[in-house]
Amino acid sequence: MDPTNSANFMSQLAQLSQVEQLQTVVSSSKISAAATLMGKSVTGVDANGSVVTGTVTGITNGANGPTLDVAGNFIDLSAVTQIGTV
Repeated sequence: MDPTNSANFMSQLAQLSQVEQLQTVVSSSKISAAATLMGKSVTGVDANGSVVTGTVTGITNGANGPTLDVAGNFIDLSAVTQIGTV
């Protein structure tokens, strides 16, 4: 593709916009999934490799996606190994 050609440039710009929109949808889906865990008991592995179990009391959206606050410990959503209701 030749980005100096206006038709190709517009096509590339539209493709980039679609990718950005898809990334936004994926990010929103992950945040929604994390939000459903508020008040629930989870078990997961924190950044230090320690197994943590407790109630989810908060959620932040970091560079690696949602992070759950579990009794003052932070667990990435992807590191949750078990979910249960308190």
